[in-house]
Amino acid sequence: MDASPHIWDNGTGQRCLRAAFQEYSLNPTHVYIASPFFSYAHMVEHMLIQKCDVKMIVRLGPFTPATTLKKLLKKGVQIRFFTSEKFHSKIYIFLNRCVITGSANMTENGFNSNSEICLEIKNGSDTYDNLLAIYQNYWSSAEVLTDEIIAQYEYLENRYSKSIANEFEKELKNTIGNIAPQTSVVIATQKRKDTNVFIINYTKSHQKLLNAFNIVKKVYLDFGKRKSTPEDIPIRIEIDRFLSYIREKCASGDSYLQAPLLATDDAINNTNIYIFDWFKFDDTYLFDTAIPNYKTINENFKSEESIEALSYSDIFDTLTICHAIHDRFRFFKGGLKTMKQHFMERNNCDTVKRMLKYLLFSNDNYIIKMYNCIYDQSFKTTEIGRSGIQDLYGWINKDDVPICNRRTVKALRFLGFNVEIF
Repeated sequence: MDASPHIWDNGTGQRCLRAAFQEYSLNPTHVYIASPFFSYAHMVEHMLIQKCDVKMIVRLGPFTPATTLKKLLKKGVQIRFFTSEKFHSKIYIFLNRCVITGSANMTENGFNSNSEICLEIKNGSDTYDNLLAIYQNYWSSAEVLTDEIIAQYEYLENRYSKSIANEFEKELKNTIGNIAPQTSVVIATQKRKDTNVFIINYTKSHQKLLNAFNIVKKVYLDFGKRKSTPEDIPIRIEIDRFLSYIREKCASGDSYLQAPLLATDDAINNTNIYIFDWFKFDDTYLFDTAIPNYKTINENFKSEESIEALSYSDIFDTLTICHAIHDRFRFFKGGLKTMKQHFMERNNCDTVKRMLKYLLFSNDNYIIKMYNCIYDQSFKTTEIGRSGIQDLYGWINKDDVPICNRRTVKALRFLGFNVEIF
């Protein structure tokens, strides 16, 4: 269950769609555009000036000029296309920030004069993850716009410029092909080489987070003591408690955003100060809850056989050991009890078990496993998004991969590390 989305229109006030696009592309980011009709090159050029990486999916047809596409191809924009009228979705993704989706095509009229409404879905919601997965599915099934195809397209566009649209579109399909999106949004990411661009972006984001965590880990170990013993919990779980302390006691709300980004040596010095304070803090949660939870989750999910033997109720209760999953109860009237009912109604038990077995025991690279469990619809689980999957894997793995939920990211950002907020 997600927070209420923000509404944008194409008027002139604060809710203006153009203003949203200009604002969200001010800082370099990955922008993924799906717009059947496309002619508003000015907006994409603004994104390129801001050093954004732009990928586009369009529909070749009467309202998508060849000259506009050719100009953007020369500027390095990756473009894929459909020719079928079945491609009708308008999706605009500012990666790790939000998705804007609604009625507006990226055309002059769509962004300036038509009456259009779009909703903004913030990163961190199931809807955001679902829309990103849908975009990836479109990207996989669309054709790559090459110089050869754009030449054919431009020729047909000029030849049929004075004809009715149906004749142009009919000849377009005869020449280039009737290219339509898949009817299902179910994807199998691990089998598709052309989704690598998304995996690469995810890997880079996770690696920045892992690098920052490992610096904190070294500082923590250099401090020369622990609160728990290695027999109680791995060091990564104790450091997760330290980062939770930072988030709860020092960087609540959005205050972490006010902390300056620091050079590595300065971030290390800053971390040392907070570790010193942490060891003076009496963290009863560590011994009363974290250590017992670690033993419980690793016992219940210790093998594929143990997962198979668990009741659906016990699986949910074990999953909520993870903060990122448990804390979603706040979106439900009635709290955790209502969330449990919702979870068990919306997710098939066998699907949840399949996801757990794949994530925890498959031989795939752990980055690929996490990515697939977040975005591949054959593994994806309602109420367990990116933060939840990375949290879960951090509790149970032999690779010493830490818990990487939103608490982790915000605490590291507060300490001065340049990590991506998701």
